[in-house]
Amino acid sequence: MRPIVYPAGPEVFNIKRDDAAFVEQWAHNNKFLALHPGRTPVLTDPTMIFQRCIEDVIAADVAMFDLQPFRGIYPDVGTAFEQGVAYACVHFAARPKKLLLAYAPEMVFPNSVVPNATTWKGGLCKDTDGYFIDASPWNTMIYEAIIQTGGEFFYGPREKVFDEMAAHIKAHFTLA
Repeated sequence: MRPIVYPAGPEVFNIKRDDAAFVEQWAHNNKFLALHPGRTPVLTDPTMIFQRCIEDVIAADVAMFDLQPFRGIYPDVGTAFEQGVAYACVHFAARPKKLLLAYAPEMVFPNSVVPNATTWKGGLCKDTDGYFIDASPWNTMIYEAIIQTGGEFFYGPREKVFDEMAAHIKAHFTLA
């Protein structure tokens, strides 16, 4: 079996680099099949982008989520949405063997970057407006979606974590 991998996150739409070529080569080298959003001419219609990404995340055996902070302290909201779709595929048995992986350059705790965050009940944190702040590096929903599906988090430069994820995927699937 050649696992089908789907990368999600801001880097797949970074027009300053050819991320599709990077992912395609990585997938080829590891005997995977990649469904990269940029594998065909640039999609500019939002409806088509949405449909393609949803179809691909559902079809993939492995969904890999770039969770580095994007325009704020949390990951890209589109990536989080795709992660929710992938989790639903596993949870509602449409794709019960789907593997969800997440990566980021480093582990950053939101409570360490929110100004004036204070410790609250049971070690939880809150901001000055009284809103709860996750005390783990990830929003609870993002973290639990990965963990509850048997997935894993990887940290470091993108090329390094892709190699680590490849080893994890190979251990998870029987390759043909």
